[in-house]
Amino acid sequence: MREAFFGGTFDPPHYGHLAPARAALAAGVTDRVLLVPAFAPPHKKGRAFASYEDRVRMLQLLIEGLPDMEVCEAEREFALSPSYTYEVLKRLEERTPGIRLQLLIGGDSLAQLHTWYRGRELAEHWDVITYPRAGVTPDRAMLRRYWPEFLVEKLAAGILEAPFFEISSTEVRKKMAIGENPTTFIPEKIRDYVREHRLYVGSMWREEKEK
Repeated sequence: MREAFFGGTFDPPHYGHLAPARAALAAGVTDRVLLVPAFAPPHKKGRAFASYEDRVRMLQLLIEGLPDMEVCEAEREFALSPSYTYEVLKRLEERTPGIRLQLLIGGDSLAQLHTWYRGRELAEHWDVITYPRAGVTPDRAMLRRYWPEFLVEKLAAGILEAPFFEISSTEVRKKMAIGENPTTFIPEKIRDYVREHRLYVGSMWREEKEK
């Protein structure tokens, strides 16, 4: 059984988060996708606008009726701070010895994977599945700047052929902050959850202030 670990802040989760999971499943390179909301992300300290509990609930709403996807709360369970992907995967692997874990990331993350904590060990130990993003997914020439040839081939082989779905959580938050209806990018049930719990009110102002 292959399970692809797909981590992110998911703040909020949207259709763009479903695209990599669906593409990996459709390509037959994994059997199940674990969507893992960040608990203490090392690169985004203080940047989550919704609570962990709200992000978990919205993820559950996003994947309702999709049996090949599951929300995994490993980052909170392991209580690592900061929560590095390498450490979370190692603990998951120890807990589920019959599962072949993989890592599912976007093309922008592949371009930065060499900077990740224990990035080379991560790339050597687990299969990396990459969902392409326009203009940022590295080709072999770019990968060769940072990786030995055997890892260049391994990482390049993991890049999926899939259409681009370009929408970010930041864009969704900004639409909500100015009262726009974002249901092109998120299900109505998530929009309703956001309204009921008054999430992202004024989030656009906060983001502008942080720049």
